[in-house]
Amino acid sequence: MMSELEKVKKLVRLCVDGVFEARNEFQELLGTVIYNYPRVFFRSDREEAADFYLYVFDKDRIFKRLMGFRGDNISLENYLRYFVLKNLCLEWLRHKKHRTVETVPYEDSMELNTEHHETLQTEQNQAGSVRALLDQREFFILKLLCLDQCELAAQDVRLLAELSGRSIGDTILLLDEIRESLAQRSAEHQKMQDDLDRIFMKSLSLQKRIAELEAEIEQLDGCHHRGMINELAAEKAESERKLAWRNSQREKLFQEKAKRTVTTPYKDLCRLLNWPLGTVCSKVARARKAFQST
Repeated sequence: MMSELEKVKKLVRLCVDGVFEARNEFQELLGTVIYNYPRVFFRSDREEAADFYLYVFDKDRIFKRLMGFRGDNISLENYLRYFVLKNLCLEWLRHKKHRTVETVPYEDSMELNTEHHETLQTEQNQAGSVRALLDQREFFILKLLCLDQCELAAQDVRLLAELSGRSIGDTILLLDEIRESLAQRSAEHQKMQDDLDRIFMKSLSLQKRIAELEAEIEQLDGCHHRGMINELAAEKAESERKLAWRNSQREKLFQEKAKRTVTTPYKDLCRLLNWPLGTVCSKVARARKAFQST
């Protein structure tokens, strides 16, 4: 019987080999982590998060990076968080910046490049400020509250071990147990994410078709191809209607998903910190108030 580590390493190998079922299982297992990464750490918007999601799977980028995974004292999820997604996100940001500059006229490119750089720098500074706040000891409990989405660095694990009076080894085991529980609670979130991905891909297909129809209409002579132009215009209008419906559908699903954010239960915070419930509730309330006032 294979161990969990052997199962994970086999899944990675099958993904690298292009096995569809394995890749589908991989997306079900880690799709939410991948999608949320740029939103959590760079405060990217929903469109950019979807763009990043498509980027990492395009040309098998993420699976090529996973070829180096050996499972030595690290889970697949943490290997993704700490190594693969970090590098891919920085690469995607550079790619996005380069692509944006290339698609504008030369005379506009310098101004747009400066604006884009300033916007990107602002987003990164804001994300850095949030991360810096969460790294402060007084806000550490908020990071634990958002354990499903927040990274825990080595110093965080050491701090948690210190606060709880446990060894680092026991702390890591308990963290893995609680993360597993959170992952199970995230199953509904994952289903919503799968639906969002499908809707997004259909929206992209509709956008592409609308652009093709517009190009075809422009090439036709209005005097000699009136019937064909009308047919193409009707198809374009129908595609635009479907696109508007898809966008509305996606927005509603985003709002529903946002209302069901998975946070660490207070009982698990009590276990992690080895504190009574009253202390945890008080600490969370004070930390939230202080965080909002910063």
